[in-house]
Amino acid sequence: MLFNQPKYKLTDTVKLKAYIVNRHKKRYRKALNFWLEYSAKGRPQKQLLSRLTPVSPGSYIYSFPLSDTLASDIRYNVVFKNQQGKPVISKIFSTEDYVLDEIGSFKMRSVSDQYYAGDSMIFYASAKDANGLPVLDGTVQLVLTSFVINNFYKDTVYVADTLYNQSKPLATENETRFNPHCSKIPSNVKFWSFLKKNPSSHSALSVPPYEQDFFIATISG
Repeated sequence: MLFNQPKYKLTDTVKLKAYIVNRHKKRYRKALNFWLEYSAKGRPQKQLLSRLTPVSPGSYIYSFPLSDTLASDIRYNVVFKNQQGKPVISKIFSTEDYVLDEIGSFKMRSVSDQYYAGDSMIFYASAKDANGLPVLDGTVQLVLTSFVINNFYKDTVYVADTLYNQSKPLATENETRFNPHCSKIPSNVKFWSFLKKNPSSHSALSVPPYEQDFFIATISG
């Protein structure tokens, strides 16, 4: 499960994506209940936020706003549960009254969510400040990490945890382009793609790195 931010303040919107398989590595296809659990004033609290169906087998996407009536500076647990109330997967996030960074928006996009052997993958990243202007002196890092291998066509296949990792200065006039080649990634591997944003050593911005705008893509044989 991945969140769009490492921490939140009340009134932020939590966005998450989860990829869920059972103990036999079969992807979930059924609807699951989505719960928010936490402790307030020493008492456990539970809220059923939604009943979610997968957007594709095993893949669940959801977002919800953090009400300003919730407690700040505590840890919250989000839990997917089956109809019997048994937890399937969970993850914790924290809240605090942090000060917003000077970066107002940070986006990434891919030409496609499916590529074929021999293709060149193309990703674009961009960032703007609170005034809507391009961020100056910033650095962006693209990381591709494997998490599902569908099929093997050889007796032995080595698949690294990190398939691609590159940092570049943020372009100030156009989007920053990343162009990893599929030849360096084994076929039939699904991977998470996410960006980390960092200020350069010469930047006046103070921006902690975090994951943003992630999605699932596949290399097909």
